[in-house]
Amino acid sequence: MTPDRNDLTEAVERTVKSSMEPLTLSWAQHNTSVLNKLKSMTRSAEELGKQVARVEKSQELLAEELNAVARSLDELRTRVELNAAAAEARAELQRLTAAMKEEFAHRNHARRLARSLITELIAAAIRDRTLIPETVRQVVSAQMLNNGEYWLGSAVVAVAAELMEDEELRNQAWRLATAADRRRSTLFLALVYSLRGDEEPAARSMSRYLESLNPQALGGEFFHVLNALAEEELGEKALTYAKERLSIWAQEIGCATGGASPVYGSQRDACREQLLKYHTPLPSGDYLQLRRLAKGQWARIEEDWRQATACGTVATHFRDRFAAESVPRPEHNHIRQAIEALIEHPGPDELRYLRPMRQAQLVIESGGDRRAAQAISELDDPFSDTVDLPTLLTRAAFAPEECGVGERAQRLALAYAGGWIIAAGQSVTARAAEHRPVRVQVRWPDWRREIDAEAAEASGGNQADRLAEDLCEHIERTAEQVRYDTVRLGFGGVGLLAVVVSFLAAGGSGAWMLLLFGLLGVVWALPELSRVPRERERIRSKVESDKRRARDSLREAVAESATLLERWNTATVTGLRELEECLADLRSDKHR
Repeated sequence: MTPDRNDLTEAVERTVKSSMEPLTLSWAQHNTSVLNKLKSMTRSAEELGKQVARVEKSQELLAEELNAVARSLDELRTRVELNAAAAEARAELQRLTAAMKEEFAHRNHARRLARSLITELIAAAIRDRTLIPETVRQVVSAQMLNNGEYWLGSAVVAVAAELMEDEELRNQAWRLATAADRRRSTLFLALVYSLRGDEEPAARSMSRYLESLNPQALGGEFFHVLNALAEEELGEKALTYAKERLSIWAQEIGCATGGASPVYGSQRDACREQLLKYHTPLPSGDYLQLRRLAKGQWARIEEDWRQATACGTVATHFRDRFAAESVPRPEHNHIRQAIEALIEHPGPDELRYLRPMRQAQLVIESGGDRRAAQAISELDDPFSDTVDLPTLLTRAAFAPEECGVGERAQRLALAYAGGWIIAAGQSVTARAAEHRPVRVQVRWPDWRREIDAEAAEASGGNQADRLAEDLCEHIERTAEQVRYDTVRLGFGGVGLLAVVVSFLAAGGSGAWMLLLFGLLGVVWALPELSRVPRERERIRSKVESDKRRARDSLREAVAESATLLERWNTATVTGLRELEECLADLRSDKHR
């Protein structure tokens, strides 16, 4: 190329550069402006996003505050409603109390007078004529007139007439009292005679009282009668009449509760529930392998174990309770309690006030919650007039503190309730026998089999070995399988081939690249050759460990199942026998 042509070329290049430079600068400025605008828009969008987020957060906070206000309003409305209900209940309680006090003021006077007449001081004053007989007659006659058909008004006249030795007035008053309420008036008379030591009339009145009773509808005062009988406070003849009547009732009801008759069905269930409260739980440190392997069934086994141990535990409880010496008998204490219960017992007309008063009191105690008060009221009615003999004796036998009976009364209740307690015990034992853990399902991950506890008891080793062998085969079948990664090995093979080819090549950059690729493939594949044997060895060790653990666990579980079944059988058989022996001992003592 000549110098002229070089100069020309350079001149052309300079001309092109000089003419393109403004365009380049203009394009760069334009791009910069666009970028700046984009950055500004991005910043604006980010700022807008932040503002939107702040607004959303503010809305969430506002919603939470509104919800809190709504909850506060609901709580305030509920509290206002509860307070209004409680205030209404207080007003109703005050109204009912005032109305009852006004309507039954004379009845309360009769109760106070009855309490006075059974005290030694007042009785002695009337007998000795310290109190003028005419005055006494006027006072007690006024009570009979004011109380109308209420039995205690006439009974007060009869007691006063007895103290004044006015036989005609006494007989007339007792006839009126008996006509008003035969059961309570005859019991009141028997208790008053017993309190004074008049055994003959006390025995006659006790006999009439017992004849008037229906064992399916006894009064709540019979708990106090049971106490007085047990403490031998009623006199020998009255005690004999009472025990004969109780024996007849117990025999009749024992026949009814022992069969499938629907009579006393709920009482049988209640007696069973009382028995089941006395059970021995399975020790937490026993049957560890069986607990673990039979986890799905173990809760039911523990529940059924209550039935297997109930009878034996109850027998032990009663023997321990009655092994100690009894406390000295208080003189006529239970007779006085029975008389007080009779005096305080409300009449049917008083219940019209007492039940609404109790409901109002429960509403107040519940803070105005009428539903809670109604639930409590339905659960327990302290004004229930009657209770059947099985329920009464069962409660006295199993919950003496709740019904206010002493140790001797509990012992007496057990003696007469023994028939249906044994029937309930037989029912519990039969259920325990039905639910014996003869077959226990044991579990391993994805493996379930049953242990035959009866077969284990006879030949536990064979069954344990058979189950362990089956489980070991399952563990081997389900063990993790480790295989070579064919992709990596394939790359390794290609890499090895590439290395060989690179050595055979003539040289140059291509051979070096091929060699590098081959080495990388071989290096990537080499760990795979050592990983698989290592993993397989680890899995084999784990499988062997699991198999050893499975064999040991199953052998222990099979042995424990046999032990549990043997213990179960022993508990059911000996428990019922011990309960029968314990109650037989108490029955042999009931006439002491």
